[in-house]
Amino acid sequence: MKLRSMAAVAGLGLLAAGCSADGGLQTASINKLGDQAVDPACVALTNQIEMLRKEGNIEKLEQAATGKGASVKVKRESLAKQAELNRVNADFQGRCGPKMPQVASSVQVPSVQPVQAPQKPQ
Repeated sequence: MKLRSMAAVAGLGLLAAGCSADGGLQTASINKLGDQAVDPACVALTNQIEMLRKEGNIEKLEQAATGKGASVKVKRESLAKQAELNRVNADFQGRCGPKMPQVASSVQVPSVQPVQAPQKPQ
């Protein structure tokens, strides 16, 4: 019975060692965050995005967009805040978003000839 329990404990130890990051018998996390440094610019952009969203202008624009009328009055300040949010979001995606794989540049796009309007007979 002792041999069986010792074998079970040894098996669990080997299983735990196989799941660790460096193969040792440590209880450290498998994914280490120390390798991935956080860019301070990303943190600043995230804070700026949150600040712009909390001001409430975005919700007002969304409510105006869902209205039933064909036209709506919107203050220039609200439009400027939305434009700034769009710009900051684009900066964030470009700097901190997932990196998209590069598409092969060897793809040839066929050239298109402009279409001329038919001439009227005289």
